[in-house]
Amino acid sequence: MRTTGPARKAGRPALWAALGFSAVLVTSALNQLLAWNIDQPVLLAYDAVVGGAAVVLAADLRWGRWTESTLSDLVADLGATSDTSGLTGRLQRALGDPGLTVGYWIPERTAYVDDRGEPIELPAQDGDRTATHIDDEGQPVAVLLHDRALLEDPRLVSGVATAARLAMTNAQMLADIRSRVGDLTESRRRIVEAVGGERARIADQLAGGAQRRLAHVADLLDHVATAGLSGDRNLTLVRAEVVRAQEDLTRFVQGVRPAALVEGGLDAAVRDMAGHFPFPVDVRVEAGRLPDALEGALLFFCAEAVTNVAKHARASRCQVVITTGPHLIVALVEDDGVGGADPSGSGLLGLTDRIETMGGRLVVTSPREGGTRLQASIPHSSHAAERTDRDNVTTRPNESA
Repeated sequence: MRTTGPARKAGRPALWAALGFSAVLVTSALNQLLAWNIDQPVLLAYDAVVGGAAVVLAADLRWGRWTESTLSDLVADLGATSDTSGLTGRLQRALGDPGLTVGYWIPERTAYVDDRGEPIELPAQDGDRTATHIDDEGQPVAVLLHDRALLEDPRLVSGVATAARLAMTNAQMLADIRSRVGDLTESRRRIVEAVGGERARIADQLAGGAQRRLAHVADLLDHVATAGLSGDRNLTLVRAEVVRAQEDLTRFVQGVRPAALVEGGLDAAVRDMAGHFPFPVDVRVEAGRLPDALEGALLFFCAEAVTNVAKHARASRCQVVITTGPHLIVALVEDDGVGGADPSGSGLLGLTDRIETMGGRLVVTSPREGGTRLQASIPHSSHAAERTDRDNVTTRPNESA
């Protein structure tokens, strides 16, 4: 009832034999209970069924589809897992050999090892055990140590070896893909951190160079004005241009590295950002100091999300909430606007890319009935540890200033 495919076909002869034998036993019981007095026909039918079942089952064992059935079940079993854990047990059940052992080839040690990493000694050629080597394009992959009697069915051993090779190859490919994904994630995170560091360096250089020089020029102009040239029109124009240049440079530095973020952390920076919009923005930040790259990413997310609300949502209110958990920091931006935001739009795609670069995930909920909810979840525990270690041995730029 549970089998399918080759396994079901392989079981049909045994099923018909069992049904025939059961029919004879039922007929014999009814003959006794109902006094049919057909003892001799029942005995003849009994002998015929027993003899026929023996012939059918013997022929089935000799020419049946048991090899295909075993391999079919094994492939289905191996396909249910993405690694090689439990491979030895699966092969033991498939081949009916509880002593079967799988050895994995380790190129660095030029030897086969078992699941525990212990070296495996190949059996002697004249013993009860033998070895079936599993290769991939001429390169050793593994070895099966099993009962020599299994060699009487070479198709079965060969098929099992092929299935095992495919399972191990797939497991290695999946492990390699996971490793590459992890490396890519770390690479993207390092790029973001490097960009954040470069932005901080540029902001420090501007503050210590161009901004200071402009401030010095403004002081000189003030000094000249107090010396009796305050009525000079050209001097007034130059003073106004210097002031505008200072304002432009200050805004640029604030965009590169907001002073509120450096001095007051994420809470102060988000509140400062929220004060520049024409509608109320409720802010709740339940997070301490975080790594620079993470703080920058969260501030960028909140600023861009609220800017999108101001541009498209026609909202009367907006809420920004940032909370931390054991492993995640969650930033939520929610408004009461018109809704219907398109996650595939350029603005939201940019936010998604920025969050995913930090290893996080952005969920957009924007029903047509109104209201939009953006929730960014970013892992932060490892970053927090890095920030703590860094703060223990270095001084932040604003503190040194």
